Amino acid sequence: MSKDDRQVVADVRRELWSQGLRGLATGSVTGLLLHTVAATGNHRKWWKLGTTNRNTAFASFLLGGAIGSFLSASTAGKNEVHKMHPVFQAGAKDTAAGSSASGGGSSYQESLQRAKEREKSLRVLERRRSNRELTDAEDSRVQRERNRLYRRATLTRSMEAGQGGLSDSHGGHWYTEEEKKKNAEKNGK
Repeated sequence: MSKDDRQVVADVRRELWSQGLRGLATGSVTGLLLHTVAATGNHRKWWKLGTTNRNTAFASFLLGGAIGSFLSASTAGKNEVHKMHPVFQAGAKDTAAGSSASGGGSSYQESLQRAKEREKSLRVLERRRSNRELTDAEDSRVQRERNRLYRRATLTRSMEAGQGGLSDSHGGHWYTEEEKKKNAEKNGK
């Protein structure tokens, strides 16, 4: 990042913090003021609320501050984001090319591309295997990849069916108390 980009980031960060603190102060005072109005109305029987005491006043103070800080910082962030566009552009990769050879795209896109290339090479090896053109090393690689895909499919299917998880200690089945008692009686314990 250039010196100007760092300055822009620092200015935006400073603005977010200052607006957040202003919102905290404003929200806290507003929350306490609303609590005082509610307590006065409750005391004069204008409306019937639950108890209004020091604890509810403190809760109103904290809740008002949290809401005010959030709203103020969010608004400041939305108002200041246009200053960050040049910084985002400076660090962005060229995604127009889209190929992993040019280095473009996000890490997800790159991993997706690698997976597609692995699948393509696996298909080529499968074709060669069916023609009996594989060496032993290539044959074992194909077998390992196939087993990995089968394990993944099996795990996905069992998770979707709700038949357990990653642990195999219970065979994907958790026993109820009744089943435990039946097993204990059956084993003579």
